[in-house]
Amino acid sequence: MKEQELVYQTLLRIDLAQVNRSVQEKLLPFQHKFPSRAYQDDFIRILNEVARDSEKDPLADFEFMFNQSHKTFIDNLMVRCSTLSRIELQVCSLLRINLSTKDIARLLNISMGTVDNCRYRIRQKLGLDQTQNLSTFLTTL
Repeated sequence: MKEQELVYQTLLRIDLAQVNRSVQEKLLPFQHKFPSRAYQDDFIRILNEVARDSEKDPLADFEFMFNQSHKTFIDNLMVRCSTLSRIELQVCSLLRINLSTKDIARLLNISMGTVDNCRYRIRQKLGLDQTQNLSTFLTTL
């Protein structure tokens, strides 16, 4: 339950960050429409605050919480295969908590095809055949 809540909160933060970036991009051209320099400066200051909030990485909090509840998972995975990239480790972590390809793609801001390719590379690096379920294997580590 905690993991699902964590994923839900992370997805909300990702969506909010995207909305913040979109708002900032749309409002930036209006900075010169204010009559005084003081208003323009206030406007830019507020836009910078929005930008600062949208630059925070929601996945950093997720990774921290995941590592707290699955302390040895990444270590065991790296012992098994030390050549996994950062994104492959993230996908493995998300597969371990049984997220769908669609949810993984949304969380990592990549396409579902990229997730599928990543899963394929993970299988190859771990030496798993096609009959083994990757998520099941990852839950045993």
